[in-house]
Amino acid sequence: MVYDGQMRLVFAILPLVACGDGKSASPDARVIDSIPIDAPDPRCFASGAFAFCLAAEATAPRTLAGTIDTTACVDGEVLALGGVDVCVVAGSSVDVGAVVIARGDKPLVIASAGDLKITALLDASTRTIAGAGGDPAQCATTVDGAAGTNAGAGGAGGSFGSVGGAGGAGFSGETPATAAAAPVTAPSSVLRGGCRGGAGGRANGGLGAGGGGGGALMLVARGTVGLGSGAIVNASGSAGNGGAAPSGGGGAGGSGGMIVVHGTGLVVDPAARVIANGGGAGGGANSTDNGTAGMYPDPSKPLIPAPGDPSFLNNRSPGGHGAAGPTAASGGGQGVLGGGGGGGGLGQIRVLRPNAFSFPAGSISPAPTD
Repeated sequence: MVYDGQMRLVFAILPLVACGDGKSASPDARVIDSIPIDAPDPRCFASGAFAFCLAAEATAPRTLAGTIDTTACVDGEVLALGGVDVCVVAGSSVDVGAVVIARGDKPLVIASAGDLKITALLDASTRTIAGAGGDPAQCATTVDGAAGTNAGAGGAGGSFGSVGGAGGAGFSGETPATAAAAPVTAPSSVLRGGCRGGAGGRANGGLGAGGGGGGALMLVARGTVGLGSGAIVNASGSAGNGGAAPSGGGGAGGSGGMIVVHGTGLVVDPAARVIANGGGAGGGANSTDNGTAGMYPDPSKPLIPAPGDPSFLNNRSPGGHGAAGPTAASGGGQGVLGGGGGGGGLGQIRVLRPNAFSFPAGSISPAPTD
């Protein structure tokens, strides 16, 4: 770990290795790594399970801004990466100097044949609209809270990189607590989004909808990936809604999604932020008052959990907080009436390959793996 002349942290990553043959990329890193790096195919990027080749070389620089719809992928190319369709937006160099919102049913890959520079918000998080590739087919069945005669249980938080919080039991235990699905314990070799939180159980009223899982982003450059002082790369999950009166269970938070970074070098300003946290959960309702929705993760504070509904007021039950950094998602409170939802689990962040470096303290959540 060293500093350059502008007092930015500079990290070295092993060189990119190209696909070389112009055909579909092999997921075998050993085969890809055997291709000489002094004769790379300029259409190809990354390595191992994340390797891919474009149909044609990217020869024009790109400046990205506004919304990118990965479903249509109008200004990009749809490729199969690890068996999953992704939308690839490529350029000879790529600059994200204004807000970019990634939405749609496919993960977003931003590929640069030169340097990739980010100095603004790159957002694939889920709020009311799903982030790019959020809630994919790889997610286990969403775990909703049980319905009851008198009250519903809270939904269980979405799980991905870590387990979501359990949903709280309803009506003093009449409807049992809701266990979350198991997380993905190993680093994912597939670019994919996070998983939705469960809905709260019904009673005589409605239910609290669970928050969606965060989206999926891959940032790949044959040169350097640079995260400037204004850079925020966000793939966090959404907050759960409050339970509906009378006595509905709270909706759970969605899990964080996935961020993959691959370049010959990585330059990270200490003020840059990279986050794929879980959403806060909604609280359970009482006989007359709806529960309150949880909160979204704050992308400027990666290590601070997104709060759930904190209220115990008038027999309402609190929602759990989302996972952030080393803090696990918490479960929803057991209600006298409706149970609170569980907080969303972490997503995954992979930096390929992290050789003897670390991000600036407090700048990234969850901790990256290779």
